[in-house]
Amino acid sequence: MFHYLTILTTAFSIVAFGCFSTIMLAETAAAAPAKMLNKTVRYSFTASAQAKREDGSPVVASGNFARTLYISNQGRIFDREDRQEQRERKTSELGPEGSKFRIEGNRIVALFQHLSGASQIIVSFNDDFTSCTVNAMSGSEAGKSVQFKGLNGITYTNLGKATYSNQTCSVSEGNAFGG
Repeated sequence: MFHYLTILTTAFSIVAFGCFSTIMLAETAAAAPAKMLNKTVRYSFTASAQAKREDGSPVVASGNFARTLYISNQGRIFDREDRQEQRERKTSELGPEGSKFRIEGNRIVALFQHLSGASQIIVSFNDDFTSCTVNAMSGSEAGKSVQFKGLNGITYTNLGKATYSNQTCSVSEGNAFGG
């Protein structure tokens, strides 16, 4: 009898977990507008700021950022970043569990923490999700400067506000990652 109850309890737990997972997937898809599903979004921009290195020497810190986001039919976001700072390059890919992007109505939003301060990326779509704009910005607590670690491992402290230029954004149907 004990063995039968254990099996029954385990089976109930699996079914309950499966139903919970299905509900969670449905909520994720429901959070994404239907016209946003199965879309690839590509955006890029250049960020630059007057800054100083760890040793105090002045520099114009700049980087080129390009990102490809895929919003699946379940409303999950897959994310690839290509980043270049002077001679250093880095590409990283994240699945839905690791991506910082979230869907908010007709926008996709992410917040990236720095050593001090943060940057926010907002991708906004037109009504039929055929075009987009990207808006990048950064900031810090009052009286503190934005501090970040470059791809070269050096810590930089902004001496002023960062500027963002060459902001482009595009939307296409389907999965850019080939899945």
